[in-house]
Amino acid sequence: MSQPTLPTIKIGRQHLEITASALFPAVPALAELGVEVNEENVAEYLEQHDIPVQHARFESGSRVAIDNGAFTKLAFTLQTPEAKRWQHRAQGMLRDFLEGDIKLAAQIADRNRDPQQRRWLATRLSGQESRKALMSSAAKHGGRGAVFQQLGSVSNRAVLGANSAQIREERRAKSTRDAMTSAELLRLGYLEAATAQALERGAASDNEGILRLHQRNAEIERQIWDGGSSAA
Repeated sequence: MSQPTLPTIKIGRQHLEITASALFPAVPALAELGVEVNEENVAEYLEQHDIPVQHARFESGSRVAIDNGAFTKLAFTLQTPEAKRWQHRAQGMLRDFLEGDIKLAAQIADRNRDPQQRRWLATRLSGQESRKALMSSAAKHGGRGAVFQQLGSVSNRAVLGANSAQIREERRAKSTRDAMTSAELLRLGYLEAATAQALERGAASDNEGILRLHQRNAEIERQIWDGGSSAA
């Protein structure tokens, strides 16, 4: 019985097989860094550079393998012309990150093999616009000071049933929104967009009114999500 075909990862000019544990063949990957080794001496080379020697089964059989962490370490420490090109590319990516170049996110998404994660990114970006719209509308219609943080707390508790600090700790994330699922991000975006639109229609004009409006919308959203049982 034939083995299922493994997915691939693009390393430089090559598409290499990658296992479920994110291992890919070491020899062709090292060639992209200007290192010429073979299956007989690659393990020794990796040991010399404090890289753990691992083996994985690919279509061609069992081979010495490395992961992204090992490849990155070598790319930043080797002084071959090929490694220096990777270092230069990394500098460009850091510059794009600091400048907020959204094309960097698109490039990363293109490399991701999981369609659900790509959908999550689209939802995450869309939700960010909903949040900006809510904060802008709140400021335009009399929101001041602590109300902006309070709006976020209401949103998080309505969708997640907990405050931001709890969610970040439980899900081991630095950002509350990065810890959310696609469904939770969609709910959050709907809630914040609903309040922003209501504010633009003149539904509230001070901190107390804005917060009360958002709390009311949060309760409505929760009832809709629960199937309307609370509204019965």
